[in-house]
Amino acid sequence: MIGAGSVVSKDIPKYSIVINGKVIKRRLPNEVIEKIENFDLHNIKQLTKENRNLLLTTELTVELFDRIINQQIFEDI
Repeated sequence: MIGAGSVVSKDIPKYSIVINGKVIKRRLPNEVIEKIENFDLHNIKQLTKENRNLLLTTELTVELFDRIINQQIFEDI
């Protein structure tokens, strides 16, 4: 995410929040980023609509990502 009015003049780390050229924080832990990058997006169609929504709207942890991908999500989330 890039802050309003910011000018990007160099590469920034993936999944980072940048304001005025400074990385404020990473949106996701490195372990989750690695899982996302290794996930074959062609398989996303196999997920239920609810699991696709969770994947896009929930603050992901490695455990939650694995549960979503393996369709092991229960009402406790």
